Amino acid sequence: MSSADWSTRQSYAKWRGFAFLTDSHDSTHGARLVVTELPGANEPVVEDMGAKADGYKVSAYFIGADYDLQRNKFLSLLAQGGAAWLRHPWLGDVWVRAHNWSVHESTDKGGFCTVSVDFVPGGQAPFVPTRDMADTALGAIDKMAKASPFDFLKMTAAAVSKFVAQVQGKLDVVRDGLAMARMPLTMAAQVMGLIASAKALVGEVLALPGEYATMMRTLASTIGLSATDDLSEAARVRVVTALSRQAAASAREDFSAVVPPALQANMQADAVMRSTLMVASAMTLALTDYTTAEARDTAQAVVLDALEVVMPLMPDTLFYEAANARAAFVAALQAQVLDGKSVDVVAALPSVVVAYEQGVDEAALLERNAVRHPLFVQGRIRV
Repeated sequence: MSSADWSTRQSYAKWRGFAFLTDSHDSTHGARLVVTELPGANEPVVEDMGAKADGYKVSAYFIGADYDLQRNKFLSLLAQGGAAWLRHPWLGDVWVRAHNWSVHESTDKGGFCTVSVDFVPGGQAPFVPTRDMADTALGAIDKMAKASPFDFLKMTAAAVSKFVAQVQGKLDVVRDGLAMARMPLTMAAQVMGLIASAKALVGEVLALPGEYATMMRTLASTIGLSATDDLSEAARVRVVTALSRQAAASAREDFSAVVPPALQANMQADAVMRSTLMVASAMTLALTDYTTAEARDTAQAVVLDALEVVMPLMPDTLFYEAANARAAFVAALQAQVLDGKSVDVVAALPSVVVAYEQGVDEAALLERNAVRHPLFVQGRIRV
């Protein structure tokens, strides 16, 4: 039998930042209907007057030697008046006002106090700014790039020479692939200079494997952020495609015939890291405002195709970050309205209902229309 008592089965809620124990809640919802029974009529007339105000009954528990101090603090916050956020373990965040409350104290269970509070809607909730979806995606991509592993095993001098030649050769492949993408001259000069510097430094930084990984991540990050104002939409798609293909090609490399084992393991680890960083660069470049759905969808498709090849090779920690980055990347691109339609929402509806009715992603709907509160979507919206 568990030694835990009744208090351990409760969860914490918060009101005005003050935490308290609670174990249950009651909520009321409904519609304001006026039913009129007319003389001689077999059916009543029912008039819909809109939604009834929601109500929430929450019990707060205070136990322990100083429970009275906690109780008094909570009661003082209830008496302040006005609306605030109630953070409840089951209701979530609800914008409410404290309407009525009652206090019950008992010496049972070692002494405790129960405050039962009736909350009602607090009116229009304050605007809570949300992070831009593109910024969220860029943050997730950065975490994926930083999580790319490189466990470098000690090698002989001959094996190190082979490894350096391998890496330099792969950097040449990246350079050639990007050159074929016909980048603008400014961007091409910057990227080619970075690759040349990396080739020259490979042998030096291998003395410290962490430095080698940092150099490769810096290279990939700079490529991803190197887009200039003169990079046209078509050129951006070409570069994204080139990087995505390089990522997939790196992931498909076979080192089964390489000896000794330490060199094989290092080459495999390098291939996973390079493929991850190349697709991260492609994702970063692909996150921009497009003018046509065709260009956006093409960039998205080539990135997702590369991820399909690269992700199965990733260790669990990296796979988790890549999955998050992939979801944020798709959400940010699909939030752009390029050839969508508009609909009129006459009565205020929750965003989840509108998204379901229109067959679109709720997060994309909120981003496209700058919805301030997901429970009050009304007017003309873009889907």
